[in-house]
Amino acid sequence: MNTSTRIFSDPEERPASARPESIVVTDSSVYVGDPGPLWGGSKITLHTRQGRNLVMGRSAQEGAASAKAYRIKGLFDYARQVRQVAHYASMDDPYADWTLLKLEAAYKETEGWLKHTRQELEGKLTAFRGVDIHIAESVHPIEVSVQFQNPYAYLPIYLIADADQLFLTILTAAHAARISRDQKEKLMREVSAKIRAFIYAPDGWRFLGALVSRTVVSRGVDDETLHPRIRKALAEARQRMGELPQEVLDRTVRGEFAPDIRKPMVFKEDEEQ
Repeated sequence: MNTSTRIFSDPEERPASARPESIVVTDSSVYVGDPGPLWGGSKITLHTRQGRNLVMGRSAQEGAASAKAYRIKGLFDYARQVRQVAHYASMDDPYADWTLLKLEAAYKETEGWLKHTRQELEGKLTAFRGVDIHIAESVHPIEVSVQFQNPYAYLPIYLIADADQLFLTILTAAHAARISRDQKEKLMREVSAKIRAFIYAPDGWRFLGALVSRTVVSRGVDDETLHPRIRKALAEARQRMGELPQEVLDRTVRGEFAPDIRKPMVFKEDEEQ
C-alpha cells in the first residue's frame, strides 16, 4: 500500500500553467512579457510509523475503535492554521505577529532538544571500540511531497525529519541493548509529544479582526473613546492571548520570517463584524 502523499512533486505533475514555455527571441525589441509565478516543492522522507503519524495526524473516524477517539492534528493542519496567522500578521494584527515570534522560539527550543537527545543516544551506540552499530533504516521509506505558501509552514518539516531520525536511533539503541524497553517507550512518547506541542502551538492565537489591530491595541482597553465592541475585543484578546510585549506592539521586534505589513486592518463602526 502506497501511503505517500504527492502534491506536484514532479515537474510533469504540475498544472499546465506552471510548466515552462519556450520563447524564441531574436531581437531585443521583442516584448516577451514577465515570467509567471514561482513554483517549487519539497518532500520529506520518513522511515518510521511514528514519523508518518506526525505528518498525517489522525481523524476522529480513524480513532473510532478507541473509547476516547479524538482528532489529532498533523503537519497539514498546522500549515493551514499558520497560513492564516501569517496572513493577519501582514494586516498588522500584533497578536498574530507575536504568535509567529513564539513559533520561532518554540522551533529553536525543540530543535535543540532533539539534537541533544540524539547526540546522547549516539554516544551510547559508539561507546565501545571495535563495535560499529549502524542506525536502522526502513527498507521501504515513504516520501511525502509538500508545497506551502509561507516559511512558517516549513518549520515542523525540519522538526519531523529530525524526530524521524531520532526514532530510528532510539529503536536501534533498544535493539542493540544500549537502552531498556522502558527507556525506549518513554523516549518515543517524549519525542512525539515535543513535535505535537509545536504543531498545536498556533492554537494560542485567536482571530478578532480589525477590532484588535495594532492601532487600537496601542490605545488600550481603558481608552473610553474607543467603540465598545473594540474595548470588549481588546479585553478578550488580553484574557485569551496575554499582555502584548511593548517591543512587539511597536514593531521593534518581529519574526525573522514575518511577512511585510501590507494593509493594516481598519475597524468601521457601520460594518458588520
